[in-house]
Amino acid sequence: MNVRQSTLLRSLLDIEHFTPVAEFARMLGCSEKTVRTDVQAVNEHLERGGFASRVGSKRGNGIRMVLVHREKGRIEALVADTSIESRPRLERFLHGVLLVTCSPRSYTVDSLARALFTNKQQLQHDMKWWALLMKPFELSMKRQGSLAIEGSEVALRFFIIYSFFKLDARMVKNYIDPMFAREDTLFLDRIADEAERELGMLLAKNSRQQTSFYLKVMCARLRLGHVLDEGSGTTPAHPALFKKLKSRFERHLGMPIDDREITLASNFFSCGTWQWSSGGLGAREPSERSAALADHVGRALEKRFGKAPDGELMRRLSALLESAMIRRDCNLSIPGPLEHVVKHDNMDSFLLLFDALRGVPELRAAELFSADTTRIVMSLLEYLDQVHTQRVFRVGLVVNCGIEQTAYGKYRIEKLASKIHIVDVITEYDVERPRPGAPQLKDRFDFLISFSPLNCDFPTITISEAIDEQDIARLVASIPLLGNNLETKLRCIDMESTLRADSFDVLAHRIHVFLDELGGLNLSDREFADVFSSSYFVTGSLLALPLFGPHVSRTRAVFARVDRFNLFGTVLTAVAVLQVSEEDRPALSSIVDQFKRILSERGTAEDALNEFFAN
Repeated sequence: MNVRQSTLLRSLLDIEHFTPVAEFARMLGCSEKTVRTDVQAVNEHLERGGFASRVGSKRGNGIRMVLVHREKGRIEALVADTSIESRPRLERFLHGVLLVTCSPRSYTVDSLARALFTNKQQLQHDMKWWALLMKPFELSMKRQGSLAIEGSEVALRFFIIYSFFKLDARMVKNYIDPMFAREDTLFLDRIADEAERELGMLLAKNSRQQTSFYLKVMCARLRLGHVLDEGSGTTPAHPALFKKLKSRFERHLGMPIDDREITLASNFFSCGTWQWSSGGLGAREPSERSAALADHVGRALEKRFGKAPDGELMRRLSALLESAMIRRDCNLSIPGPLEHVVKHDNMDSFLLLFDALRGVPELRAAELFSADTTRIVMSLLEYLDQVHTQRVFRVGLVVNCGIEQTAYGKYRIEKLASKIHIVDVITEYDVERPRPGAPQLKDRFDFLISFSPLNCDFPTITISEAIDEQDIARLVASIPLLGNNLETKLRCIDMESTLRADSFDVLAHRIHVFLDELGGLNLSDREFADVFSSSYFVTGSLLALPLFGPHVSRTRAVFARVDRFNLFGTVLTAVAVLQVSEEDRPALSSIVDQFKRILSERGTAEDALNEFFAN
């Protein structure tokens, strides 16, 4: 398989439902025909590998992975192996960094090139890209004599964990981790088991793997005599766990270990993501502060949306708030793997919930990390569906077809377009030749949907009888264009100037300045920085920032160029800001759809670093 086919298979493994081919084509940057050809190639590769699982397709619904019991893990390993065979630059980076930082042997550029099965010129070229990843962590590669990465010890360790799992978490888990520091693997498995027993909870699989990988790096660095810097210590969140880990690690490594090392190690466990368990949530007693904060949030949600969260949701909320406050106390932020999905795919829901959460003074005072705010929003999405916050349009379905086609059309439109409710099915004659005294269309419907053009002046959207994904996309895109003021048409502004910044805080300030100059945003610099850090997400080389609430008085999309800003290893070249005023709350979903469609039409360049490591 090539890189694109491996990416397709990797994505299919994470999705349980049918997904339109067009979505994969957009994600992979190719045609739908190419995706279908890749599906055939993937299935042939699986067959040659002795797998019974296949990529299945269903007309009108798309494709999905049909997994045979117990084959998922083996297929994930296959994808990891295939990916690393196809991505030599990434392989050289992962192995090269570990050899330079965690191996007892010293390396020069020449000897490292030989160890990585490449030549000196290629490695020197690679290191220019490695430097881009290191720069946000204030690290640099010393090349004179023996190679070494210079900078603070804690920044070096976090750089390894962050960049490795950011570039390809599955490859690290399935290919790098099993071969790295194998002498510590069994010991660290026992440590993780003991930590879970001490904390009275199970860590999520991803959280446990990342923590164990950090501990491998810690052990390797300690053996080489590298310790955490002065002033990098905090207090342990669970003193009993700290005490046990200190004795275990000192015995395992055969040396005294500074308390700062064990504090950070124990806090990695304390700050980990908890594995979901209905029994565990029901039995766990929340702390007083998390229960009180959850109560404040629950009352705010009831006041905003008119319905109190149920008991199960409140227990989830208490657990998430408790772990979030522990991370805040330990000053240890752990990014979530789904932040982009939540903020992009569920942007309208994210904005509504984030605005409600910002209205809770006690939550603002807690100063939670942005990743934890996103986790809380994720847990509340189901609640938001229950309170029906989105506007639903009253639609008349105009038909001239059989009973079964009518029933199918009504079902499919409402299933695929959640903002549409077909209140009645009528015929063309009801529209073009209404009976005397019949209710007017404007009193019954917001607009009509028809399978063929109608001879009438009432707002109408025409789609095909197939009602495929393109029809639904055209339907949703046409609502703001009906000319009946149903929804606000999004206005776009392109800034002529290019934003330049040398730090994350400066970038946020520059964006705030040009938005402030345009008017329509009432936030202080501190307030904007808080909203910015919690709301932005990155897609390719573009930073998107959706804003909604009483602090926004004008609805629009603003686009600006960025002078290659290095955001934790992602090279940004553009920023897109969506502003939605409180007045346009009823049209929020439509405006968000327009914004995402504009982003798609303009195209988002691939991040330069990801593009480099993809080959």
